[in-house]
Amino acid sequence: MADSQKLRNIESPVPMFTIDEAYTIKFWSSQMEDLFRISREEAADAFCYDVVKCAHGKECILRIAKEETDVQHICPVIVRLANQKIKNIVLSELPIFNARKGFTGAVVYVTKLPKKSKTYCVNAKEEFSAIIGSIADGVFTTDRSRRIISFNRAAEEITGFRKKEAKGKFCRDIFRTNRCAEGCPLALALEKDRQIFRYELEVRDNLNRTKTVSANTSVLKDIYGRPRGGIVSFHDISTLKQLVNHVTGTRLFEEIVGRSKKMQEIFGLIEDIANSPSPVFITGESGTGKEMIADAIRRRSNRRDKPFIKVNCSVFSEGVLESELFGHVKGAFTDAKYDKPGRFEAANNGTLFLDEIGDAPPRVQLKLLRVLQEHEFERVGGVETIKADVRVIAAANKNLEEAVADMEFRQDLFCRLNAIPIHIPPLRKRKEDIPYLIERFLEKYRLVTGKEVRDISTEAMDILMVYDYPGNVRELENTIEYAFNRTKGEVIEETHLPLNIRSDECRDNILRMQKMPSEELRMVRTLEEVRWNRQKAAEKLGISRVTLWRHLKKHGL
Repeated sequence: MADSQKLRNIESPVPMFTIDEAYTIKFWSSQMEDLFRISREEAADAFCYDVVKCAHGKECILRIAKEETDVQHICPVIVRLANQKIKNIVLSELPIFNARKGFTGAVVYVTKLPKKSKTYCVNAKEEFSAIIGSIADGVFTTDRSRRIISFNRAAEEITGFRKKEAKGKFCRDIFRTNRCAEGCPLALALEKDRQIFRYELEVRDNLNRTKTVSANTSVLKDIYGRPRGGIVSFHDISTLKQLVNHVTGTRLFEEIVGRSKKMQEIFGLIEDIANSPSPVFITGESGTGKEMIADAIRRRSNRRDKPFIKVNCSVFSEGVLESELFGHVKGAFTDAKYDKPGRFEAANNGTLFLDEIGDAPPRVQLKLLRVLQEHEFERVGGVETIKADVRVIAAANKNLEEAVADMEFRQDLFCRLNAIPIHIPPLRKRKEDIPYLIERFLEKYRLVTGKEVRDISTEAMDILMVYDYPGNVRELENTIEYAFNRTKGEVIEETHLPLNIRSDECRDNILRMQKMPSEELRMVRTLEEVRWNRQKAAEKLGISRVTLWRHLKKHGL
């Protein structure tokens, strides 16, 4: 009864109406009176279909909304007015659910299509274009190969590309998102034949400005139910995202989650050095995300649209690695039956990422030093000197300074590579990022699997926060993927976590923290924030180092 009363007490400057759980109309705006020529008194408590006589029957979006919580639908419909005239409109509805996720009604907004839309029944193609053009969200449709067929005005405004530029192009060339290479929602929708709602994407417009959009994707089918292509609707949430980030402190930088001070410093450094041609050397334990940092540098640079070539130096033998990097000529060795360009040639004008550079053998190290200093090289077995304009980003999880001291790595090459050093801290040193990483991984696996796992219990979160993650972010993601697949409902519980995470040591740490007085617990939290720097923690808490030390000693910390 209370919900129905709320639905009645709505005022709106636009054509709209509300229904309750029985599809009876509870509010009918004055604009709806003008549009349908039906008074508020006539519409009140009438069954929706008796007033809004839409031609969709069982496909009524209001009935679909009842089954899908918190999802907005936009649908073009044909309705018959009280005077028997046909009118083409677009319904945009938002379902309303109670705390137990029970359907209690919906708010429905109505958009009248322009006069040229009267050809709906005569020319379906033109009508569809009129519908797409009338929607405030950006919308485009594609064929099965993901070439763009239609592109509405709002899509032009958000992306900066005109309709004539977009039509016939692959969507990845126009709707340039951070998920085009992996995790594309349109590709997943077409592959799995399902709808994907409210997927957050970073899009680069025609001027290479980054915008955050919320996108919905679905499969377009012919009258026989066969897939014909896809449809993507999206709207710009950049301002909203900035506001949420400001309020919550959440940070997402080129797909990298990092709220901690150290990660924020790394993001700032990337912004400063992105356009520099100088080599970058990234260090950090395995699983910390060195390749993601390299990709972030490339994406922020003026080489963003140029090749990004990746090579793991540890997987090739000496001769093969040299050929992979610098190429070879026909006859250079037994199996060299043709000329082959190397990775440096493939990366020309772009970026080359050399992972596990510490495993490069001495001969390759020498050739790398030359190409870094002189920007030229020869293919294996060749005499022609080849010029290379390549930005080199190298990474290692071993200590190269020790390798230099042990004569295992060239000091001159190390100095050249280390022009701009970036060290990624292990996850155990930035635990404040864990809740935000978990939220990101839940979003990823919801998209991939279609399962609606949306939260994690307090008990499970406590365990994840005290575990030290020797495998770093990669291990955390594997943990969430494991728990996600085991979860039957919407919440990951403690029992869904891997056994090694639910160790006795983790439980002991949790119990010890729970038994601490609130003042001591606040000290521990502060120490975690400053990475156990006691001087900084004492200053932040407003106490002396001696007092802090005394409390820590009391609790065996």
